[in-house]
Amino acid sequence: MVGDEELQTFYDTTGTSNIGTLADAEKIMANAYKDSSEVNIDSLNIAMDLLNDINSNFDYEENLKQTLTLFASHTNDSGLSFSDGEKSYIDSVSVLCPYTAGEGVYFARGLRETYNGAIFYNDSLLCILNQGIPKTHPSYDALKTQFGIYPNPALDEIYYLISANETNPIYLDIVNAYGQELIHKEVSNHELSRLDVSQFSNGLYYVYLNSAKKRIALNKLVIAR
Repeated sequence: MVGDEELQTFYDTTGTSNIGTLADAEKIMANAYKDSSEVNIDSLNIAMDLLNDINSNFDYEENLKQTLTLFASHTNDSGLSFSDGEKSYIDSVSVLCPYTAGEGVYFARGLRETYNGAIFYNDSLLCILNQGIPKTHPSYDALKTQFGIYPNPALDEIYYLISANETNPIYLDIVNAYGQELIHKEVSNHELSRLDVSQFSNGLYYVYLNSAKKRIALNKLVIAR
């Protein structure tokens, strides 16, 4: 059983850490939106000052700091508006594993919904994709190629990660239901990558991975807008 003294020490430590400061900023921002008719700008400014003073020690702290900052700094009467660079950052955080990348992932997804609509995130798959297969794994040579695509169904972009025991170049081919090749490109192994599919019409597509003149993986992609 934890005694009162140990419990107080925990609260004191947490309250002066980045976690405590981030929690305080979240609380102040929530209070800023208590009145649905008007945003309390003074409260937002206080939250921004707290966030600006944080020197992140971990990625999960930085993710939350940056997403909270984006939300607070872009709030106005006409809604949220982000630059292309900011959208790219939000997109990259929203597809991270929330169990390791922290609460900022959920904030990023909320921000992304304002300009890209609601998307279902399969966190079990995303956490696998973000981890990949390390070459130090004792069974690395025996592992089959892993090829994940997310989101699927997709709108205008997808993220994919390939984990293959291949030293030869890997090529990605996307073919439509009529067998027409739409994309052929060399891709990276063990690296989360983004692909623009905004030019694709709604429907089913087949995504192949080939290396050294052999097919090493197949996946299906659905575009549904």
